[in-house]
Amino acid sequence: MGDIKKVFACFKELKIKPNVDSFENRVRMQKAVCILDMMGVKTGFRFGMYVRGPYSPDLTKEIFSNVRNFEKIESEGKLTSQDRKNLEFFSDVMRGMDAPMLEIAATFAFLAYGEKKMPYREALEEVRKLKHFYSSTQLLLGVNKAKELLFVPTEEDKKIMKEEFALWEKASDADFAKVNPT
Repeated sequence: MGDIKKVFACFKELKIKPNVDSFENRVRMQKAVCILDMMGVKTGFRFGMYVRGPYSPDLTKEIFSNVRNFEKIESEGKLTSQDRKNLEFFSDVMRGMDAPMLEIAATFAFLAYGEKKMPYREALEEVRKLKHFYSSTQLLLGVNKAKELLFVPTEEDKKIMKEEFALWEKASDADFAKVNPT
């Protein structure tokens, strides 16, 4: 069973008041906890893939059971300094994101960075199939938000990026030289 006190501490830190009255709010809470868990804010809830993306029945049960006590549940000391840094980063990246964006981001994150660890292209194709009712723009934005939160480059990735950036720098230097001849 997960730690609802830690979940509520996260919600308090993110200035989210749990509201179970609307489906959109329930989606938002589920997806936020799922992504935060992958970012290292461990709450102990297990997620599986459902129709609207990653979902934890236990988290839903705990939120519904404890939502009336949200303000009373003590959250002091439940978050580490690293948890707080991750929450701040999550808040910065996901600011203004609605439930569909969180759903897309969490679905891609779950497939690419969760237990399945699918290669990027396979995860993207799976998200396109599962979320076919969203526009390409929405899909791209959601996937990019997930990558912004969770992508950690390997040494091989860093080597490829360094080579690619070197080409951009060389092109930039050449353009600068044309504009500002010495």
